[in-house]
Amino acid sequence: MILNKVKSYAIGVLFVFLLIVAWQLKVKDRHLQFANSEKERYYYNWVSAQSESDKNLHQIYRLAELSDRLERERDSLARIVKTRPKNITKIEYRFTVLKIPGIAPLTIKPISKGVWDVVDSTKCFTWTGQVSLSGASVSVNRTGFEYHNKSTEVFYRERSKKFLFIKYGKWINKKQESSECGETSVKTFEFIK
Repeated sequence: MILNKVKSYAIGVLFVFLLIVAWQLKVKDRHLQFANSEKERYYYNWVSAQSESDKNLHQIYRLAELSDRLERERDSLARIVKTRPKNITKIEYRFTVLKIPGIAPLTIKPISKGVWDVVDSTKCFTWTGQVSLSGASVSVNRTGFEYHNKSTEVFYRERSKKFLFIKYGKWINKKQESSECGETSVKTFEFIK
């Protein structure tokens, strides 16, 4: 009888011990899964930060290339005008205002019922597209556009004053822009020495 009681106590203690070990293993497994998920999260964050860093580095390289190109263009312009500027004071952006000479007729070719190919062509541009009619609505889908405008820029210097046929005074730097389909404009500019 005492032996049976000792056996049942030993089995009970062993069962409780096994329950505690199983519970600790389950807790350790949860900790391990959490650590693995954190490790993956840190890795993906590092990868995204690295790609963002590479992108920023690429932008810095592009900015340096653009700066070098602007400097070369400024130096070539300075050689033409025979001055040596120290810095750029202003950058101008050029917009061309088109003057379309007259209205050109459209070329329309039917493809199928309710669908047509349309070509609008002038001296300055060629526009192609497809027009489709469905019920009361019309949809226009542009398939191509070519711009044929030729533009020229001329840089020159001239004196500011004129008496009969003699020019005198301060030199003025000028830039003349002209295009086949746009307006001609003359602008003055100066270099800071």
